[in-house]
Amino acid sequence: LFHNAYAQNLASDISYLTRKAEADAIWKILSDDPVHFIHGRGIGTSYYWDPAYLPEIWMVFPKEEAGFDDIWFAGHSVWTYGLLSGGVIALGSYLVFFGSVCVFSLVAARSNASDPGPDQWLAFLPFVATLCLISETLTANPFQERLVGILYGIMAGLPQAFMVRSSWIHTSSSRSS
Repeated sequence: LFHNAYAQNLASDISYLTRKAEADAIWKILSDDPVHFIHGRGIGTSYYWDPAYLPEIWMVFPKEEAGFDDIWFAGHSVWTYGLLSGGVIALGSYLVFFGSVCVFSLVAARSNASDPGPDQWLAFLPFVATLCLISETLTANPFQERLVGILYGIMAGLPQAFMVRSSWIHTSSSRSS
């Protein structure tokens, strides 16, 4: 992001311009019928890049290769395409999901703190993975790759394993007392 804008005689970096063109067009699409800000237009909805940015974009991308009027792609950001496809409901769901994985990870780590094992550091892995994923969502859409969804699903489930471990530890220590 923001690299070599001066090399192409552009006002801004091309990566920034394409993201801005996408975000502005998505905002316009949703503004046509404001009820879609609530529930979006559905997964798979196509969008376009705002034509106001195309003269600068065409200085880098050849016009004949450009297909910027009917884009069916998960977008440059989790948040922009999330808003288009699912509205505020989807954005809230993302926030609840990411937040709950962080909270459950820390709760699981705390519940195992009384009897840490050699793998105790893994209890913090979902928290760290979530922060890494969130940092990437502003400039990329990591969920466009199926593998990221699978790996993050594992991260979301990992705190449960530590909660089970904690229940075993606390059950066995109460029996031996």
